[in-house]
Amino acid sequence: MPVERSQRVVLAASKEEVTQLISDLMSFEYFHFAEGEQEFLEYELAQRVDELYSRLLSLAERLHLKRDVGVMDAFREGYPPGRRRVIEAADVSGLVAELEEREREETGELRALLERLDQASKRAESLERLRSTLSAFSKLRVDLRSLQRIRRFYVELFVADGGDLREIAESLGDRGAVISEPLEAGRALCVVIAPRENRDYVDRVLRAFEVSYLRLPEGYPSSPSEAYRAISEELEAARREIGEISGRVEAEARERGREIEELLEAAELVRSQVTRARSSNLKRFAILEGYVPVSMMGEFRERFQGYLVGVEERTGEEPGLLRNNRYSRNYEEITLQQGPPSAREVDPTTIISFVFPTFFGFMFGDLGHGILLMILGLILRIRGYESLRRWGNMIISFGVGAAIMGALDGEVFGRELWSIVRVPSVYGIELPIIPAHEVVMANSASVVDLLLVLALLIGVGHILSAYTLSFYQDARGRGLRKAAIEKIPVYAFYIAALFWGYAFVESGYSFSAVMGNKVTPLGVTTGTISKVTLPIVLAASIGMIVTKVLESNYMEGIIDWLVNVIEMISNSISYLRLAVLLMVHIALLYIINMFYPSGVTGLAAAVGYTGWILGNLGVAALEGLMVYIQDIRLHAYEWFIRFYEGKGRMFRPLSMRGKRVVLRIAQPPRAGAQSGSLSSS
Repeated sequence: MPVERSQRVVLAASKEEVTQLISDLMSFEYFHFAEGEQEFLEYELAQRVDELYSRLLSLAERLHLKRDVGVMDAFREGYPPGRRRVIEAADVSGLVAELEEREREETGELRALLERLDQASKRAESLERLRSTLSAFSKLRVDLRSLQRIRRFYVELFVADGGDLREIAESLGDRGAVISEPLEAGRALCVVIAPRENRDYVDRVLRAFEVSYLRLPEGYPSSPSEAYRAISEELEAARREIGEISGRVEAEARERGREIEELLEAAELVRSQVTRARSSNLKRFAILEGYVPVSMMGEFRERFQGYLVGVEERTGEEPGLLRNNRYSRNYEEITLQQGPPSAREVDPTTIISFVFPTFFGFMFGDLGHGILLMILGLILRIRGYESLRRWGNMIISFGVGAAIMGALDGEVFGRELWSIVRVPSVYGIELPIIPAHEVVMANSASVVDLLLVLALLIGVGHILSAYTLSFYQDARGRGLRKAAIEKIPVYAFYIAALFWGYAFVESGYSFSAVMGNKVTPLGVTTGTISKVTLPIVLAASIGMIVTKVLESNYMEGIIDWLVNVIEMISNSISYLRLAVLLMVHIALLYIINMFYPSGVTGLAAAVGYTGWILGNLGVAALEGLMVYIQDIRLHAYEWFIRFYEGKGRMFRPLSMRGKRVVLRIAQPPRAGAQSGSLSSS
């Protein structure tokens, strides 16, 4: 469970060797670049990758492709490791060149189509604006160019706001005449006639009122009505062209969409790693600092002996790696939600990987729903990428926990399992072992008490494990003596207080009777338990207060002791939710089972089965989410807070594995081999 720390190393390479060094590090993978304000090792390469990524991202957004793989995508298409595309090259520069070449091959025709589409769209927009301007003159059969040839008079057609006509006429006075014809939306079609020498004055007046002149572009008939018809025909042709090109673009996007999405992810992977490759650049050399896992230092020295300058002493602040087995690795995300473990902390993932599904199963105890969860998890495991496969494995473990608890409490889709299977006992043990289904019966007090006691005992064990981990961490970090002085009083207080609380409950919640001679199910009297535990509680309380007083003062010591007592009580009671959610689950399924058709056929049976199936699916989804949240809460607020701070740093390897693609830096090729290849795994 201890976290593997890393070792800080310093590498040096000449400018000519930088690209090969980056390639070797990516091939090695387990190298964490030191953070800091440093320059790119390969600025040109970083710029090329960034431009490649920007081009692909822009194209993907234009085609409405997906940057990420969602859960439903994984269900439909499947992205397990065996289906991901492998892109391989001799070095990182060759990898970038390979991606650029693939981009040209996959997107060349698409980009040409999109360029044609843009040109057609711009032409259609221009024609649309021109047609809109001419719409007011669409019935006007006047040769505009002949008006311009009148020598002695200036004649101009325009559209103006109807409210401005009077003011325009007054402004022109005897220098020009205005004739108007009303149009729609309060506009008016106007013609102004003025002596040729008054043209400049008339233009200034009309511009002041922001009128729209009737102008026909070159190449169109001089009659507004004929020009309007010609422009309308061109616009329709442009729209047909847009529709045709858009259809071809959609077809190309469907055919090449997955390849473009893969290239985008590949470019993002390379970009994320190349931009991390920074160093202190000298004139002829690049000095690079980073971290390597301690267990891999031997292999690193052997592979990078030509670059290695020095290995620094460990300070305890180096990034750490979580080293868990194949099963426990699925639960690392729950640990990391609290932050990475520091050097003095243990990794609690192994414990979580067994406790978490146990809690889930207790709250969600149903054999049928557990099997449904296992099926869902299996689908995610088969069809999904890494993180989704981890979720699949977790859901399978949730289903196993729910199925086991369902067998113990005799629940299958809310019905009594052992009355259906008709197995009364196994090896003399009466079934169900935990008669949880009886909580919906009239006389259920004893079953409710049993479930609450079980939940409380589970919670006590969970909290004690947190105290044990806290003691272990302190003993490793500060020494056994200091850990014992600080932690043993807390540990002793909690255990003694629990036993005294048990005696108090058995005595009927009576302070006088708790010191009496009532025999408990443990075989000892409440008085005996009290005489043993109360001195321990008192001594442990003094120890807790004194420990705090040595750090601060008496008042803070007393307040800290009170806070600890309140937290112990409230945190222990919080585990009662294990039983409460199980009872809620059973009660909801009891209601759903009212839809189950018994003794009916035909339409009534079909309706009943439909309601029963949908109800079970709804309860499974709703309760499953609620139980998961409560499971997270129990770990975060009742368990982690006692021993875990999560202020460490995670080791970030140079991962080149995505959801759709895997990138590889291969060994230098032999004679006759190509430097870049593309294959599918």
